[in-house]
Amino acid sequence: MKWRVKILISLLLVPLMLLSFITSSLLFYEAKADGLDYKQKIVAVVYDDSGSMVTDNRVGYAQYAMQGLVSVLGSEDQLVVFPLNNFNESSGKSVTVDLSKQDRNSVVKALISSGELGAGGGTPHYAVKHAVKWLADNGLNKDEVLEDKEFWLVIVSDGEFSFKTGETRMSTSDVIRSGISGYVGLQTVYFGICANNDMKIDDLVAENSAVSAYYTSSATDIIAAMQDITNRTTGRYTMTSGITSNGTTVEFDLSTCGFSVVSVQVLAQGKAKDNYGNPVSLELTNVECSTSKVNLLRPCSIVSESVNISGYSATISPDKADQASGSNGYLSGDKIKLTFSSVPDSVTILLEPAIELEATLQHSSNGEWKDVDEETVNTTIKNGEQLRTKYRLKDKLTGKDLTDLLTNVTAVVSYNGQITPYDQAFTLTTGKKEVALSVTVDIGGSIYTLYKSWICDIDENPTYFRVESKVTKNYGGNAEKVKIDYTTYYDNIKVTDKSVFEGSKKTMTWNFLGLTNPKGEEVTPDSVTLNSNGTISLIFTVKKGEYGAYTAKLKIMNIENRRSRTSTEAVKYYPTSINLESGDKDEIKLTTHQLKSNTGKFEYVLSSNGFPISFDSGVVEYKLTIGGVDVTSSSSLSGNVLSFMPDTTTLTGSLKNIGKKDVKLEVWSAEDPSVRASITLDLEITDSTYIIEVIPQTTEVDIYDLKNCDAKIYYRASIDGEWLNEEQLTEALNNKSITVDTHPFGWIFLLPTKATVSVETVNGDAVISVAIGSGWFSPLDNLVASFISTGEKKVSVKYGNAVGDGIFNLNPVPFTSRLWRWIVIIVTVYTILHIVLWILGFMVAKSLPKGVMVRMGLNQVMPTQAVSATTKGVNQTTKEKVIWHLKRFIPFKEFMNQEPVTLYGIKVMVNDDRERRLCFSRMMGEVTILQDDEDKTYIDFVDFKRKWRNFSKGNKKPKLNSFTTKKFNNILEDRDKEHKAGSQAGVNETCYTTKDEKGRIVNITFFIQTK
Repeated sequence: MKWRVKILISLLLVPLMLLSFITSSLLFYEAKADGLDYKQKIVAVVYDDSGSMVTDNRVGYAQYAMQGLVSVLGSEDQLVVFPLNNFNESSGKSVTVDLSKQDRNSVVKALISSGELGAGGGTPHYAVKHAVKWLADNGLNKDEVLEDKEFWLVIVSDGEFSFKTGETRMSTSDVIRSGISGYVGLQTVYFGICANNDMKIDDLVAENSAVSAYYTSSATDIIAAMQDITNRTTGRYTMTSGITSNGTTVEFDLSTCGFSVVSVQVLAQGKAKDNYGNPVSLELTNVECSTSKVNLLRPCSIVSESVNISGYSATISPDKADQASGSNGYLSGDKIKLTFSSVPDSVTILLEPAIELEATLQHSSNGEWKDVDEETVNTTIKNGEQLRTKYRLKDKLTGKDLTDLLTNVTAVVSYNGQITPYDQAFTLTTGKKEVALSVTVDIGGSIYTLYKSWICDIDENPTYFRVESKVTKNYGGNAEKVKIDYTTYYDNIKVTDKSVFEGSKKTMTWNFLGLTNPKGEEVTPDSVTLNSNGTISLIFTVKKGEYGAYTAKLKIMNIENRRSRTSTEAVKYYPTSINLESGDKDEIKLTTHQLKSNTGKFEYVLSSNGFPISFDSGVVEYKLTIGGVDVTSSSSLSGNVLSFMPDTTTLTGSLKNIGKKDVKLEVWSAEDPSVRASITLDLEITDSTYIIEVIPQTTEVDIYDLKNCDAKIYYRASIDGEWLNEEQLTEALNNKSITVDTHPFGWIFLLPTKATVSVETVNGDAVISVAIGSGWFSPLDNLVASFISTGEKKVSVKYGNAVGDGIFNLNPVPFTSRLWRWIVIIVTVYTILHIVLWILGFMVAKSLPKGVMVRMGLNQVMPTQAVSATTKGVNQTTKEKVIWHLKRFIPFKEFMNQEPVTLYGIKVMVNDDRERRLCFSRMMGEVTILQDDEDKTYIDFVDFKRKWRNFSKGNKKPKLNSFTTKKFNNILEDRDKEHKAGSQAGVNETCYTTKDEKGRIVNITFFIQTK
């Protein structure tokens, strides 16, 4: 049961989104604002009312969708529904919806009660032909695209069309193709609600960019398909971001769009009845807009009890009075808040973007693409030549070019049954065919489509059928009279008899399309006459002082083949004299700083004999120079006023340099360059003056109290005599035009002083504040603070745009300390030195040689007795070396877990044989054994050491009596006697002794190195 409910709900959304979303773009303002280019929407809906629509209650969804469609169309739009089942080949019963009524609720009820939106019968295809015929009766034609109307054919069906017995069957594509063939400016949308894909019309879509088709084969595909249909056909898009909802309140921000909006369509949906069967009211009770005044147009409640769905539709449009005040009928950047009478299940916000598609045809001539209009194409371009299209998108309110900003854009062109990418050329063929450009913009995942088409009526030789015109000024001797004579040629033969255009011999028609003055306003001609010789004469009077082009259009059509030619003749009137005047400024003086944000303008006013001349009328040419440099492209035009704003954008290169410059405008007649005028104004650029001022105050910094320091230095800054406010100071600091050098407070990274630069208000003045404090964490900040130098420190402030400009060394700040600061410094330096030396010793200890330390105890009572001897291996492993060295770092633990002979103060000596020896230099007396081969006692000692070395290698331990205390004492005596001679001979062995309190040697220690 649950899957059936999901399918039903999805099927409801399909026609609702299709029809109501389609027509949400077809909105017409009840009070149309001047300047808004509104196109009347002529909509024909072919509606499937066949018996199969009762399946899954599709008829309930379709009826609900039709109500949404009616609720959003404008009062001047037209809508006719063509039920499929009620038509045969010659006639049928259609439903015309009266959209002129403001009460759309009554219109909706009338449509439903008509009984024409039911379900029963078949699906004959004739309704498509009758729908297109109705569109043709209301302006759709095969000869021209109407710029003030849009024609829509919408076909909704859940199956293929049916045919009578014996009638040739056609595919769905062929039925639609046959119905719309030859008509230009028609946009067609086909939507198939079907259980399979057998109704596809992809072949028709592939040949015509004005046709789009969608189908749903499963409930899960419906929403995605309908979203795309909405974007392609409605002229609106679904807003997907910037929307928040909370209960009965929905808010959205139009500033997230990036462009202006014409109107907003609100579509809310809920349940028709609650769980108890009571009706649920869903209405929009209040609209709040942040900046613009708005009206709520065509509020309408729609309901379909058969599927238990109710909805609400309304249009939010700028207020007419607000439009008159300058909003031009658009919403831009507004924040809108909606309040509903009950909590809706869903709310869809549809936006009608104020995006204008400006498109043109281009023709390749001599390898260069140039813009051409329809008339040029149809009168000068031959079969086989190529065209392409170009477009740009712009904001209607601001004129901003959106082409590059709207990056996710797809454009395609259809011509002669083939679609090509927009930027590729297509080849023209003989006959009258439509060129259709479709530009699809993806805005946040929602699709918005714009459409433009042209008629190309191509001959093998277009000059065979042409209209030539001859202009006569000063007609009849009247300087204000103009006559244009039009001559028609067909098959290269001149028409010489008026009977070609009237009477029984009539083969052509002529139609005067209008005359406009240089302002684009319609002008009534004095006369338009068909002459007996087949020429057509137009006589009109120009208005005095209206310089520029009077444009006349005349259309000639061949009745037999419907070929047409339009002659557009622009008759320009040139001034006989030119007068130039300056606006309110003859001179502008700016500093280099003021040049960056200058808003002052030079203005030149152009006239002739008291009448204004528009600069862009085409009757004059002009050139603006500054110091001889052409800056015409940087000027702006508004009628007969040319403006130039000197700033860093319009002045480039040397024009920005300091000095006085001539700003000269020259204007001359495009017809007679000798008719000219010029005027020169002055522009002077001077250097800016930058000032930094200190606000005097007494401040002192205690280096041991940086955490609680409240010392600050304040500066004011001015440029060109104006003090900067908080915003300007902040900007100046951010863009580095003002720099504050706080290095004197903590230029060494270890020091804890921190200077914070901010902008504050002090006594009503905006100032730059430099606050002195600590950048360290306690208690290390006080320790490191001892190394901060005391005395006065200065802050250097720079304000200016050149080297050395505006530099000030300001406000010396005294730093004070306390007497015990030096104790901290000495202890810290000693500790650091100790650590450094210990680290160096550690590197040495890791490379100490392996060996055995032998300690001999001397017997002082019986020196001839054998001595005691012990051995200890040292430096045997890296771990042993490292642990031993780590113990040495803490002095009071230097004897802990060590032998009585300390290893503190270790060093490595190298003798003449480059042997590395371990030496101990603390807590023992050093005894140097001199080299003397004749000393028997010494030789015995050397032999004794050799035996211990062998013992360390695993040999027999030497006898203890081989070396006595007496012998060792003899060595000491020799040492005293031969010290000088021994020193000269060089050190050979080094031993260390330990003495008792009487100064007698009790121990002797030596080191034997091993591998």
